[in-house]
Amino acid sequence: MRLRITIVLITLFFRLWLPAQTPGLASRTWTDQSGRNIVAEFLYFREGLVGLRLQNGREAAVGLETLSTEDQNFVFELSVADVFEFQPTVMPHQVMVEDMDIVVSGGPAVFETDWFQFENEETISRNFVREAAQIFEATREAIHSLPLGLDATPPGGMNKFKARFVTKESFQTFLRKSPEITTPDKIAGVYDPVSKSIIVPYDQLGAKKKDGRMVLHHSSDASTLIHEITHQLMHDRLPLVPIWFSEGFAEYMASIPYENGVYNFHKASDGLKKRLLTRYGSLKIRLPRLKHLLDRSRNDWNGQTNDYASSLIYTYYFMHLDQPQAPGSPIAAYLFLLDQAKNDTHRLITDYNNEVHSYNSRVLQYNEEIESYRQKVASYQSAVTAYNSKVDQYNSQLSEGLSGSDLIKLGSKPKPPKLPVEPTMSQMLKNRKIDSPINLFQIANDRARPSLLRARDYESIENEIVARLAILGIEVSF
Repeated sequence: MRLRITIVLITLFFRLWLPAQTPGLASRTWTDQSGRNIVAEFLYFREGLVGLRLQNGREAAVGLETLSTEDQNFVFELSVADVFEFQPTVMPHQVMVEDMDIVVSGGPAVFETDWFQFENEETISRNFVREAAQIFEATREAIHSLPLGLDATPPGGMNKFKARFVTKESFQTFLRKSPEITTPDKIAGVYDPVSKSIIVPYDQLGAKKKDGRMVLHHSSDASTLIHEITHQLMHDRLPLVPIWFSEGFAEYMASIPYENGVYNFHKASDGLKKRLLTRYGSLKIRLPRLKHLLDRSRNDWNGQTNDYASSLIYTYYFMHLDQPQAPGSPIAAYLFLLDQAKNDTHRLITDYNNEVHSYNSRVLQYNEEIESYRQKVASYQSAVTAYNSKVDQYNSQLSEGLSGSDLIKLGSKPKPPKLPVEPTMSQMLKNRKIDSPINLFQIANDRARPSLLRARDYESIENEIVARLAILGIEVSF
């Protein structure tokens, strides 16, 4: 597939550790998981290790997971707030995918393009798929082109993103079976996380049946479908990203002006205002406090209209207004740290499980050695009894005046068996309770949050949001 993309991108670089000899970092008291304290100066954080300079001048590297929660948060905030370097980035001006450039294979029930597989309930033509696939391929290319470091590749185990084109009746039947959907008549398309596929009725594609087959007419608003496609493209991240960003980024993509395979990112502010007016009815929006939004779990998400509008505004702010010289950088940093926390935690879990397995193996071996030791002790006791009997006989012979070769041979004195060494538990196992659950979502978001705050308090960021959105003609309050 040939893509026409008007885009200028400068690579986003960032570092996640402090260099040694960082000036101005005074010594502080550090506490490990067992409650022990040490006074040291912070040097660096890299690859899960925290570098410290002790009071005696020696340097030491300790595992981040061995430190208290307070110390871990200190490391995260310092690493991001003081060192995260935003290099200038440029948002794509325009991303274009023309339908004539989309190569379609397969049919008639299943068609495929470069990145998508489309299943169909009705008889359709290859041209229909090429035109309908334009929005899917364009959305994938647009997300991939953003300076966020998103690969936008199919979910694990799948070669293509999947979509199903269905009749309006089949679509309504599916929606009625989904208890979380309360307004099926207002849904233009859904992403089903179970099958990892988009389900779209033909009428929402602007299709009508003519002469026994579906014919496409470009007349429908594609924004709702773009919202769902964005969810699909973010599938592997959905369990980790908070609900405000999951929905906010989907709404953000739906707000970018789009027409016939063209995303106009240079008109993002116009798209934001249009989305707020057409979907939410006003350019005056009351937002939840930033701290409440960032800490909100999926269980706290009500799915009300204002929830989506608020998530859209916050996402737009961090994409365009927070670091205007490096658009998208705060979100890129946020996603990077989420991934890093996930990888570090998975590594920790793997190391922990390996250590548990090793410790249990040593315990089993120790138990076998103890059983063997008991048997050796029984043999030793028998040998001691026999030896003592010989000693008694030897002493008796001596008292009878026997000597030399006439005396009984005592032989070697029995040696007691060596007691097996009890296996020791590693510090990793001592520091963690075996039955304590690991909340990966909480761990990841606690680590990533400083990339959005960057040493600012919540109130100052909220004031910035009010001021910068006011320039766009959008009035927000809290």
